[in-house]
Amino acid sequence: MANTFEDYTVSTSTTNFNITFEYLEDSHVVVEIDGVLQSTSAYSVVAGSPNQVQLNSAVSSGVVRIRRDSNADSDNPFVDFVNGSVLTETELDKSYRHNLYLNEEIENLNEQSLQKKAGSNDWDAKSNKIINVTDPT
Repeated sequence: MANTFEDYTVSTSTTNFNITFEYLEDSHVVVEIDGVLQSTSAYSVVAGSPNQVQLNSAVSSGVVRIRRDSNADSDNPFVDFVNGSVLTETELDKSYRHNLYLNEEIENLNEQSLQKKAGSNDWDAKSNKIINVTDPT
């Protein structure tokens, strides 16, 4: 499994969390607290060894997920090659890593999704409770 996130179960007042995965830009690191995406103004990425996310307000309980979101905006590609320009190793590597990270993130979402069992019409909830289901018609 690709390492695109880290979950921290918090039981004491905490503001700093290690970033355990690779990413290309600080803006590609996002924070969720108990499943709620936090505004980028609620935290900052702090360079160090390892890099960390520092929350502006301490969390005293719950689950903090630090995850990578590599921005798959096709209207604004992360690297944009131009005819006649010199292709550098750095730009080619950055483009490759961006595609790799996007694929890892898709793999992670796929592993967490509700899917049909192979060779069957039955859905596999992977021992998770299914919620928010309306009455069938």
